[in-house]
Amino acid sequence: MWEVNSGFNITEVLVEDYSSLKQLTTQMGDDISQHLQIIESGLEEGGDIISDKENMIKAWLFCHEQRIRVLYGRTMELPLVVPFGLVDLARGAEFMSFNLAGELHICGCILAADSFINGLAHLKSLIIMCCRTSPSLSIGHLTSLESLDLIHLPDLCSLEGLSSWQLQYLSLIDVPNLTTKCISQFRVQQLLVVSSFVLLNLMLKAEGFIVPPNLILRYCNEASASFGECANLLSVKHLYFWQCKMEFLPGNLKFLSSLESLDIRHCPNITSLPVLPSSLQRISLYGCDDLRKNCREPDGESWPQISHIRWKHFD
Repeated sequence: MWEVNSGFNITEVLVEDYSSLKQLTTQMGDDISQHLQIIESGLEEGGDIISDKENMIKAWLFCHEQRIRVLYGRTMELPLVVPFGLVDLARGAEFMSFNLAGELHICGCILAADSFINGLAHLKSLIIMCCRTSPSLSIGHLTSLESLDLIHLPDLCSLEGLSSWQLQYLSLIDVPNLTTKCISQFRVQQLLVVSSFVLLNLMLKAEGFIVPPNLILRYCNEASASFGECANLLSVKHLYFWQCKMEFLPGNLKFLSSLESLDIRHCPNITSLPVLPSSLQRISLYGCDDLRKNCREPDGESWPQISHIRWKHFD
């Protein structure tokens, strides 16, 4: 919690969450009473929160896990009544949106390994953003899941229960510790979003993995970029580079023989284009001033690379 909310006043955060937990004691039983007392003693006037940090973290985590179990311990057949304050599963959460047959958004929380162990069998879309997590999360039983977004999760290493998951949409943004084994189990049908060429190339090496028709490289911090296994990219029709720091596009871009559109947005370090595939029909540039100048007709250095393209959109 200290790490997740380093920009907030810790005392105010704990006071607010302590009040929320006290309101939920009827739903969570007497198990949390002792832990609430630890938090309360640390909040008493003159108490040293920093010196009691470890005990308060342990107490808060226990209460938080019990609060999660109140939510997920209910069966899907029973109506889900979310008590006041339960939506903020952890202090620092921006929102938590529940539609158990549709979408679940989790932001700014601390998630235990078994946070998704019960219920949610009909969940279609799951977004987990800016959370501290256990190294492993068990979500393999979410067999109806079609869309998965994992964003800014520094602790996450693996997703347990996966077996060549078939997803329509997958987004992996800033998940630096995700294991190769976990990455290799994803199968994506429509759209893949990644923030690292290293991660993408690990996926390309996985046996049976084929990149879907829509591929977005977003927030990539690598200075250089290269596609590892171009044979697994032949199905890509629409390629997007958004808010990346690279200086050059992949030189082997020309081998993407099915590519129909290329969209580059807010990548200020890219100033020129490589040889592009002859299949390309549309190119769009947004917020790339130097690259746009370099693509001007007729004397721009990159103009020969795009002169044959039917639709060109520069902004």
